[in-house]
Amino acid sequence: MRYALHSSLLGFFTLVCAGGCTPPERVFATGKDDLADGGQVTSSSSGQGGSGGDGQGGAGGIGGSGGQGGAGPALCSTDADCLKGEEWCVGGSCVPCDNSGLMCNIQCEFGWLPYTRNGCYPCACAPPNECGADTDCGDPTHQCYTGNFCWDWCPPEDPSCCYGNTCSPAGCSGPNPAGCVKTGCQPGQQCTTLNACSASTCSCSGSFWICTKDCGGGKCIDVE
Repeated sequence: MRYALHSSLLGFFTLVCAGGCTPPERVFATGKDDLADGGQVTSSSSGQGGSGGDGQGGAGGIGGSGGQGGAGPALCSTDADCLKGEEWCVGGSCVPCDNSGLMCNIQCEFGWLPYTRNGCYPCACAPPNECGADTDCGDPTHQCYTGNFCWDWCPPEDPSCCYGNTCSPAGCSGPNPAGCVKTGCQPGQQCTTLNACSASTCSCSGSFWICTKDCGGGKCIDVE
């Protein structure tokens, strides 16, 4: 009796499947991880279609091409090669300039003033210039001697890229050897009159500098 019942049930299920059962659909991998890496995507296995014929897997997708990096800073030999009011030339490259002087309230010592450079306004001070070229001195026998506050690309004895420039009779080698209160300091240094003795004023005579004997000129020291 048990065997007959089992056979009947088996026949019933066989009949039902013959009337409407279909093979389960096969699921293909998408290769999501490969797409993120920009590689080609293919199905992990090919699926068989129904009775109409063999089915092919989907076409592989191609990842997007890699983006190119942005251009580096422009090369330069002077500030004039850089965007005025936005950049200046440092180490042979145009770099963003300091415009914080437009908002800061700096108090300058020694009669120095906030300065400009290539249309930029840093929050810093420099000694005022008596001249930027020989013609500014108003005397054909005088020349414009460079100060000590000059940019790193500045040619030797070129006052157009320095602060602390002074007018004096022609004939001497620059810069003017007066103390930093008048001629300034190199970038990365600061001027102090403490424990320092240097002339406050020097003037060219023939081919020699003649300096005052006071000690009020100030001395440049490295900024720590």
